[in-house]
Amino acid sequence: MLLGEIKLPKHHPAPCPGNLWKKLWTVPTIPKCLNLAWRCCQDILPIKSNLVKRGLDVDPICPRCGQCAETVVHSLLLCEESKRAWFASHAW
Repeated sequence: MLLGEIKLPKHHPAPCPGNLWKKLWTVPTIPKCLNLAWRCCQDILPIKSNLVKRGLDVDPICPRCGQCAETVVHSLLLCEESKRAWFASHAW
């Protein structure tokens, strides 16, 4: 498959009401988790689809599963390898 043949989803972060952000920042968790949630909502994680959108010449396919373009949603929720990691983190 050629790089030009890969269709990357075009999704932009949806505007969130101000009270949602206030609620997010009051969640009782460590700052790293809050920061990750905020970056996911803003779609600013340095994942391959975002790097491609910014003009970097990288293969946009997920390095873990090799099946789809690496997006925030795919990386954290849809990738089978990510699902295994999430499941394993709750297995103890």
